[in-house]
Amino acid sequence: MASGNKALIERAVPHLTTCDPRQFWTSGQWMTEAIGGSDVGLSQTVARQENGQWRLYGRKWFTSAIASQMALTLARPKAIRRAARA
Repeated sequence: MASGNKALIERAVPHLTTCDPRQFWTSGQWMTEAIGGSDVGLSQTVARQENGQWRLYGRKWFTSAIASQMALTLARPKAIRRAARA
């Protein structure tokens, strides 16, 4: 978390780690893709930094908790290539 968006971390993490149900946030996950299912090693969604902001390019096949207060997604930074499968 040291390299992340400090303002976002300060806003979200307390809501994700609290035991108080009045303060707790649910978080959806956008990870599954048609090509690899739930195998995150096959993720093809790419994150590109443009004009100081990250933009995501790709398609997710399934998501959970779409009515949640926030969502997390999986994407590879543009410069990182997909790992070879063993």
